[in-house]
Amino acid sequence: MQKSNFALISALYDNANAGLYSDVYFPIIKYTIVSLFHDERLKKDYYTLLNIQDYIKEHFGIEIPSLVLQSSVKSLQQKESDKFNFVLYENGKQFQIKQAWDCSVNIQVDKLYGEFTNKREKLENEYLLYLKNENLEDDKKFIDFISDNTDDILGYFEGNDCNKVDEKYTTMAFFLDYLFKNNKELFSIANKLFWGSIIAGFLKRNPSEMGQLKSAEPHEYFLDTSLIMALLKLSTSEHEKYSSEMLAIIKSSGGVARVHPMTLREVSNIILSVESSGSPKPNTEIASAYERYNLTKTKLLKIRTQTEQLLDKCGVSKLPIMTEYELKQAISEYQNKKDVIELQKVRDPFNQNNEDKFRDIHDIYMDDYIHGRKKTKKEKNISFVTLNKELIAFCRSRSNNRDSNLMHPSKIIIEQWMNNTKGSTLKTSALTEVLSRCLVLNNQNIRQKLAIVSKTYNEISEAFEPELYKEIMLALYKRSKGVLKCMDEAEIEIKAQNYEKAYAKIKQAEKEALAEKEQNKKNISVLQEKLEQTQIEKEKLYKHETQQKETYENKIKIINKENQKQKKLLSLYKTLEEHKNSLKQKEETQQDEDQRLLGLISYKLFYFNIAVTFFLLVLFFTCLFTLFTKDLTLISSLGVVLTILGIFLTHCKSILLDFKHYRQSYKEERYKYLKEHDNKYQKLSKEILELRTTINRTKEHIQNIELSS
Repeated sequence: MQKSNFALISALYDNANAGLYSDVYFPIIKYTIVSLFHDERLKKDYYTLLNIQDYIKEHFGIEIPSLVLQSSVKSLQQKESDKFNFVLYENGKQFQIKQAWDCSVNIQVDKLYGEFTNKREKLENEYLLYLKNENLEDDKKFIDFISDNTDDILGYFEGNDCNKVDEKYTTMAFFLDYLFKNNKELFSIANKLFWGSIIAGFLKRNPSEMGQLKSAEPHEYFLDTSLIMALLKLSTSEHEKYSSEMLAIIKSSGGVARVHPMTLREVSNIILSVESSGSPKPNTEIASAYERYNLTKTKLLKIRTQTEQLLDKCGVSKLPIMTEYELKQAISEYQNKKDVIELQKVRDPFNQNNEDKFRDIHDIYMDDYIHGRKKTKKEKNISFVTLNKELIAFCRSRSNNRDSNLMHPSKIIIEQWMNNTKGSTLKTSALTEVLSRCLVLNNQNIRQKLAIVSKTYNEISEAFEPELYKEIMLALYKRSKGVLKCMDEAEIEIKAQNYEKAYAKIKQAEKEALAEKEQNKKNISVLQEKLEQTQIEKEKLYKHETQQKETYENKIKIINKENQKQKKLLSLYKTLEEHKNSLKQKEETQQDEDQRLLGLISYKLFYFNIAVTFFLLVLFFTCLFTLFTKDLTLISSLGVVLTILGIFLTHCKSILLDFKHYRQSYKEERYKYLKEHDNKYQKLSKEILELRTTINRTKEHIQNIELSS
């Protein structure tokens, strides 16, 4: 299967109401028919169903049954005759493609191909960058991750409950968890690709098994001891997270979680042993919880006596109801069973562990119980869920032709999906389950390998340094290839009781761990130097940018100040111009008012005054002549007369001899009088005066601004 096909299949099955046939099979078949018709290299006069199957297998990596292909071709001819024109032979097993007009599916798929190819490459490149930044190593790629998941799904359908996706993908799990927290877009791409691998696993299965997956009853899941311990918060944090997520998937998809009294007895035995010894054994899952939750004998006693109630609150019900007598009778019955003894030998071939073999009794009993319950209910949807891959393999080998009764938690998602749960409900859980599973299995693997170290040192009576133990543990956690290889070889030697050779392998693992530690120190030192140099360059750049910024800011301030100045001057000039225009208008109005006032001047009084003057002059001379002729004695009063005559003649002279000037003087006096007593003219004069004052002030303001820096 090509790298893009997982994404293409996932994209076709990407909506809440999608169906495998309508949304995956049918579009793929239409895509193939259009491609066969339009591709000159593939064009034929007659096509067979095998031609379609081969094309689909090559480009999509799946095999669609011939019956599905045959009915699809016939359906296209009948229901979409406006888009596809076929001539069918042998009831659709052979056909001619006369025309295929509908290219919409091809356009959609090709578009998705291009989009997901780019995004997948971005995902792979991001993983390489992550490994480099975190100083990790991994020869696995994301395509390996989802390809192995497809094989796991396919294996499950074929009756082989394998798990290729396990602790070896721990580094990938770290990366995907990093994406989930820091890059939602890439995590979404990874999730779609992963979901596509689940769909692909289903589509690659044996077509004859189609239609046998659905059940009317909800699936019952009896949980193994380690899962129950995790739900009771008596395990590692990773295991607790994995178990709670698994339980959430069961509940949200309509399944039923159960716990058997035999399992409860094993849980009680484990807690009781810790109570008796006062503390758990080192390097065990319960030891992790003991430290994290600061457990005591009293707290453990409370958990042990209230186990059923605590599990019931979680949504795990006890089934069946067994008395203490029935439970003891079942334990006694299974104690010497052949399969129990065989399982003991598989787990401890040299019979070195003298502890209670209750777990072997429990595991074989549960396998038989599930088988019996399936037979009684005539239902296949009942399983015993366990993380123990070796137990699953052992029970599968003893089952002969009967169905497998044990299930790994990773298969719950595919079971629920096949039993009518919407893909959108489980889609977000699928990848999360795998990530948690990888971390749980990695922790289990680390504990097993550390147990090998402890056992080897105990056997050869050699004391080991805690620091070396810590370095091996850290190297195992980071999935160091060299340390893992040495520890795997040591495990083989331990099983063969070659403790000296096992010790040599562990010492080699220690060297590998220390060498990696030193190399990590060097890498960190180099990175630190680069970081410091980068910081120096960054500071220089920051300083330069700050100086540049200050320079630009000063320039901007000057420019802004100049702009403000120009804006202000522009505003003042505009105001000045407005005032000048207003002044001009008012002066023109004043001139009109002057003309109006001049027109109001009357000369009647002026001419009347002249007439009176002449009249008085004539009268004066007449009276004087008469007086002098009658009474010469008045000559003595001649001086007085002459004085009066002089004054009078002077007045007459100003009128008669300078008539024009006298008239102008009269006009000006009248004009002045009218101006002083005309309100309109006075108001206009005042406004003109104010405008001139304002104009002068504005000019001064402009001058001051222009002279300022």
